[in-house]
Amino acid sequence: MLVRMTQRELDQSRRCSRKSNGRHTAHCRSPQVSTDRPTIATTTSPSNIYINLFPVKNNTALRFSACWTEQPSSCLKEQGYEVITFLANIGQDEDFEAARKKAESLGAKKVFIEDLRAEFVEDFIWPAVQANAVYEDRYLLGTAVARPCIARRQVEIARSEGAQFVSHGATGKGNDQIRFELTCYALYPEVKIIAPWRIPEFYTRFRGRTDLMEYAQKHGIPVPVTPRAPWSMDANLMHISYESGILENPKSHAPGDLYLMTKNPEDSPSVPDVLELEFRNGVPVKVTNVKEGKSKDSPLDIFSYLNEIGGKHGVGRIDIVENRFIGMKSRGIYETPGGTILLQAHLDMETFTMDKEVRRIKQGLGIKFSELVYNGFWYSPECDFVRFCIAKSQEKVEGKVQLSVFKGQVYILGRESPKSLYNEELVSMDVQGDYNPCDASGFIRINAVRLREHHRLQGFSSSDQFHIEVLWYGVGLTVESTGTGDPLPGLMGNEGSSDPFSPARAPRPPLNYTAGVSVFACQPGESAVTIAQHESLRRHRTEP
Repeated sequence: MLVRMTQRELDQSRRCSRKSNGRHTAHCRSPQVSTDRPTIATTTSPSNIYINLFPVKNNTALRFSACWTEQPSSCLKEQGYEVITFLANIGQDEDFEAARKKAESLGAKKVFIEDLRAEFVEDFIWPAVQANAVYEDRYLLGTAVARPCIARRQVEIARSEGAQFVSHGATGKGNDQIRFELTCYALYPEVKIIAPWRIPEFYTRFRGRTDLMEYAQKHGIPVPVTPRAPWSMDANLMHISYESGILENPKSHAPGDLYLMTKNPEDSPSVPDVLELEFRNGVPVKVTNVKEGKSKDSPLDIFSYLNEIGGKHGVGRIDIVENRFIGMKSRGIYETPGGTILLQAHLDMETFTMDKEVRRIKQGLGIKFSELVYNGFWYSPECDFVRFCIAKSQEKVEGKVQLSVFKGQVYILGRESPKSLYNEELVSMDVQGDYNPCDASGFIRINAVRLREHHRLQGFSSSDQFHIEVLWYGVGLTVESTGTGDPLPGLMGNEGSSDPFSPARAPRPPLNYTAGVSVFACQPGESAVTIAQHESLRRHRTEP
């Protein structure tokens, strides 16, 4: 959104900027929504500064969140601001011409609609595939990887328009505000951010869905939220996410009609689709439907086709509670059909071609990458480093994987690669090859050294040890053998002696005596003298 400011407001904005070290804060009055702000109609006055508000989730196909980001735009427009809007096509089901007309009808001076689908796949989804990126073991990061893609283009437009301010429609409780703003600051450090959902004048004016829906109805903003579908959606090429509304109760089951990208697995076809995925440098370069003979070889076409097949068979549904970066837990339901197929295929090819220890290190990098992306640090030095290392690990990840997609599942059928580390002759039980089975004995013994040492420290240094229970009576030491094997000598201190650890040999105690409060180890044949001097016994000595 392009906002014009008077000289008085500009001076106030500069004072706020100095106080906040060059970054806009919620305490700065200039970008807030007010009811008495003066406006300037001209576009050439040197006393004006441009503020771009780019609603980055204004997808009219979305049932909830898309509409609400039109409210900040419309509210600022009604205060006399000029608006430039930016709508990214990242694969959502959208009538873009209708969206353009809607933005213009709301008063946008300029409307940018950008097709980012190809770069979304190549620059963001493919690195996530290479990393096997999964946050907290389940979430494939469909929303998180889209945000830096959108924000990168947002910054490019802002720079080209000479904007010093950008904005977004993300709420004050979610992760997206962090992702958008960290990307903007990383790529455009001097930029100021307007976040309406963190400005009291805005969020106190719209306290809930009812207020927003009334405003939308008054201003002709389409709001496809109904009592039958009261939840928030965010869609892109990689996935659809659902949250809020009735889904905020983690116990409630998701309605069957919630899912838009995948079929119910029970209703999916009774015949599987068999696909062959070809990888090079860890990214897919071709997908072929083996039965139909249909192939796709461009990144966008490959991913779109995998979405189609996965969606048809109900692949990629998850219902999870996750930990937001901001500190709270949230419930999310996700459909990621194409991404789920790629994850399984890539994992298989990676294991087939990658050195064991390299893959072990790379697994840790993948976890770190997932956390960085989820938390909004795509454009950070640490994420650059992690992506570089992951890309290096993928140089030999090349080959073909055949898999079956059926009833909500992905089944690996086979694989081949010119760079495979799999040696069929070496691993065969029928061919000895150059492997000597006798070498395994030394290998096992060497690996057992630390286990033996561990057990030695625990007091279990041989298989014929005896465990004896020790009871302190004040005048005598009674022990009982609880082990097996050679009989343990009877042990007891001198009767009447004040020192139960007396080195004198004592008569054998009754073996059926079971009382005891401490345990130590004794080798068969040890005398009372050695036991009395046994350090573990002294350590376990207890008072009556």
